[in-house]
Amino acid sequence: MNRSYLNYLSRLAACLFLAAAALPAAAWPTKPITFIVPYPPGGGTDIIARIYQEPLAKALGQPIIIENRGGAGGSLGTAVAARATPDGHTMLFTLSSHSINPVIYAKLPFDTEQDFRPVSMVASLPQLFAVNPATPYKTFAELMTYIKSNPGKIDYASVGIGSPSHMAGELLKMQSATFMVHIPYRGGGPAVAAAMGGDVPLLIVSIPAAMSQVRSGRLRALAVCTRMPRRSCPTCPPSQKPPGSRVTRSTPGTPCSHLPRHRTRLSSACTKRSRRSPCGQM
Repeated sequence: MNRSYLNYLSRLAACLFLAAAALPAAAWPTKPITFIVPYPPGGGTDIIARIYQEPLAKALGQPIIIENRGGAGGSLGTAVAARATPDGHTMLFTLSSHSINPVIYAKLPFDTEQDFRPVSMVASLPQLFAVNPATPYKTFAELMTYIKSNPGKIDYASVGIGSPSHMAGELLKMQSATFMVHIPYRGGGPAVAAAMGGDVPLLIVSIPAAMSQVRSGRLRALAVCTRMPRRSCPTCPPSQKPPGSRVTRSTPGTPCSHLPRHRTRLSSACTKRSRRSPCGQM
C-alpha cells in the first residue's frame, strides 16, 4: 500500500448504510429502527451512534435501538446487517473499515458495494495517540525518539485489523521508517482498557473513545491526527495526519424510495446535534 492510500484509509468515517434491491414503496418508519454498530460498546463508533440516537429518534418519530456486534474488524456486525430484513428499519452505523475489509479479508459474507447503499456521513473524527501515564513519554517527539532508537520494542493498540487506527499506526511506521508491533483489539473500549491497564504502552483510537480517560488522567494524550488543534483536546499537538469520519449505510434490499427520507432526516438531526454537541468539537 502506498502512503496516499494509507492516508485515506486512516480517516475514521462514521456513516450510515442501507441496502440495494428495490422494493415497493411504503410508509417509513413504521416501527423502531435498529442501528447495528459493528464494534463493542465504549468505542468511538458506539459513542457517536449514541450521541445521535435521541435527536434522530425524535426526528423520525420512532425509537432508535443500538445493537453492538463487534468482531473481525467490523465484518461480523456488517454481515448481520446484510442479512437483515430490507425494509429500511435496520441500518449499519460503521466507519471507514467498511471499505478496508475487502482488501484485508479474502472472503466476506457480503459485498460492500453491492449489498449496501450509503445514506449519510455522520461525523469526521481524528485519531488520537495516547500512552499510559506510567510510561516516560511526555510528548509525541519523545515517543518517536524512543521508537526510532528501539524498533520493535513498542507495541501499539488499535481497535482491530483494518481499522482506521490500524491504518494510522502503519502510516506512522512508513513515514518514520521505523517499526512498532501492532496489537489489535475488538474495538475501542477493549483497546482503551488495555492501555489503561498497562498491557500496551501506546494507544491509537478516535478522540471520543479515549477523551474521558485523558481528561481524568488515566491516559496521557500526545497528539491528534490533524493539521490544526482540536477544541476537545487543546493540549494535544496536531501530527499533520488526516482526520477520520463515520458513515451510516442501509441494509441490502432497502426500498430506494426510503433513501431521501433517511438522508433528509438524518442530516437534520445531525445538524441540530452538532450545534450543541461536543462531537462537533472533536
